[in-house]
Amino acid sequence: MKTYLLEKTKSLLVLVSAHEIQAGLENQTLSPKARIFDDHTSRWIEIQYHPDWRVMPQPQQVRDVTGTGHETAIIPTRLLVTSSAAVATAEAKTAVAVQAQPNRWPAIWYYLAGTSRMGPLDYPQMIRKIQQGQLRSEMLIWRSGMPDWTMASMVSDFQSGTLRQIFERNWHNLGGAFVPRKFKRVPYQCEFVLHNKKVVWSATSFELGAGGLGVVASTDGFQLGQEYYLHQIGPGPGPNVNSRVRVLSRSRNGMRPGEAKFALEFVDINRRDQQEIKVFTDSQPG
Repeated sequence: MKTYLLEKTKSLLVLVSAHEIQAGLENQTLSPKARIFDDHTSRWIEIQYHPDWRVMPQPQQVRDVTGTGHETAIIPTRLLVTSSAAVATAEAKTAVAVQAQPNRWPAIWYYLAGTSRMGPLDYPQMIRKIQQGQLRSEMLIWRSGMPDWTMASMVSDFQSGTLRQIFERNWHNLGGAFVPRKFKRVPYQCEFVLHNKKVVWSATSFELGAGGLGVVASTDGFQLGQEYYLHQIGPGPGPNVNSRVRVLSRSRNGMRPGEAKFALEFVDINRRDQQEIKVFTDSQPG
C-alpha cells in the first residue's frame, strides 16, 4: 500500500498509509488542510488539493429552492475522501456540455469558499465569480445531477475552451457575465526569471498587458495565490518588466513534464513602468 509523508507539526513528520489518511478524514481526527508531500512536484500540499486525495462530499438530502422556484435538489454536505481513480470516473460521468438557453439560466450551481457553501447561482453568475477572482480553478463546485463536488477546473462548463466558445457565440445572452478586461493583452515573447528569495525558475512570456503577463515556467508547482518576484533577463520588443507577481491561473495542457502555463498578476510594479507597458500594448495591433 502506498505511503505518504504527513506534516503533523512544523517539526514533526510521520509516514502514514492511504488507509490511515482516509480513516483520519472520516473520523475527523485529520484535517483536509493537513499537508502531505507531493512526489510529482516535490512540494508540500494540502490533502484536499493533492491529486491522490480529493476531498469529496457524501450526498445528503437537503431541500433547496432554485431560481425556478420549485426544484428540490440533493446537496452534498458531509466530507469524505475518494481515490483519484474514482474521481476520474466521476468527472467523466458528470462533464456537462453547455447548452445556451437565452434568458433561461436556472440557479443550480454551488461552490465551496472555505467551509461555506455559496449558492445557488446561475451560470452567468458563476462566470462572473470566476472573472472577479472569487471562484478559482482549484475550488470545489457542484450542481444537481453531479454525484460529487469537483474542482472547477475539471468541470467542462468552466474550462477555458468552453468559456471562450460561450463568449464568442452567446455573450449577449449572459447578462454581462463577462467582465471587460481592464488592460489590453498582446503577444509578447521574452525571457524572465521568477524567484521566492530561495529558489529561482526560468520562464518565457507569451502574452503581456499592463495588469500582468502569461508565462511558460520551468515548474508546474506554483500554487494559485502565491506571490513571486519576476525579473526580465532578455531583450524584449517592449519596455523592461520587473515586478512582484501573484499566480492567477495554471494550465498543464500541452505542456512538457515539469512545465506549466501561468497567468501572473502584477502586485507591486512601478507606476511609470506600468504606464510604459500600457502605452506599448495599446500601440500594438489586435
